[in-house]
Amino acid sequence: MKTDAHYDVVVIGSGLGGLTAASLLTKVGEKVIVFEQHHKPGGYCTTLHRKGFEFDAAIHYIGYGGEGQFFDRFFSYLGLKNEIGRVPLNRDCVDKFIFPDFEFYCPADILQLHQNLAQAFPHYHQSIKSHARALLSIDRMSNSFFRGMNLWDYFSIPLSLLPTTRWVRASYQSYLDRKFPDPKLQAVLSGQWPNIGEPPSNISYPFYMDIVTFFLSNPWYPRGGSQRMPDALVKKIQEGGGEIRLKTPVKKILTDGKAVKGVLLQNGCFSAKGTCSGSLSCRFQLWRTWDDGVDHVRH
Repeated sequence: MKTDAHYDVVVIGSGLGGLTAASLLTKVGEKVIVFEQHHKPGGYCTTLHRKGFEFDAAIHYIGYGGEGQFFDRFFSYLGLKNEIGRVPLNRDCVDKFIFPDFEFYCPADILQLHQNLAQAFPHYHQSIKSHARALLSIDRMSNSFFRGMNLWDYFSIPLSLLPTTRWVRASYQSYLDRKFPDPKLQAVLSGQWPNIGEPPSNISYPFYMDIVTFFLSNPWYPRGGSQRMPDALVKKIQEGGGEIRLKTPVKKILTDGKAVKGVLLQNGCFSAKGTCSGSLSCRFQLWRTWDDGVDHVRH
């Protein structure tokens, strides 16, 4: 097996997961090589051109773009805050749901969403109120996780989520059928399911609520198009001595017992000094690297 001692970690795939893993590892001094089968990096976060027009492959808009939120902290940590501009969306109407006989404007604010829903569907005011309360609790939990939870958060957040625990194993459609039998209200409350790619009957209640919270919390769009994000991450990896190899599919992860030894490419095998890693298996180490008190990470 070919071993390149220059590299510490192999990352498979240059989607945002892989590039995030590689850039955070690069930040703490690791030399990373990324293998990508496509001709450009970014995965779902790429752009394509047709007849003079630029299209996003998947990105519609992104949440958690406010000061101190996830993407603000992430870009600041990597020194990319000025490289990746965040264009905020219209908070009064982040989504417009158009149905055959009515329209609904979805604001980028949970409290305002509650007011709009209660005004349009007054008979469900109490259920809408509890729905908004659950979204606010999830939003608080997510933001607390990224900024660091204090002692009060550890007690108050789980308590605020107690009413939602009965739906933890339920589909989002089951939740809608029980709480909101009105078909129009169901259509509005499930209006973001195309962003997920599955209908409410195939989506769990916790997952859908978390996704909606994400989209409603300071939504933004990358200035210059979604390709700006992977391109900026690739630049950081290369500046740190790493490499991105495009049009290089990984056919197999090679193991010896429970140890990962390398990857099988079309033209042979490749191994780095340390563990060969896909983007997701780095996750626990990567959270550790995002702590200013950690200078180095082993894998």
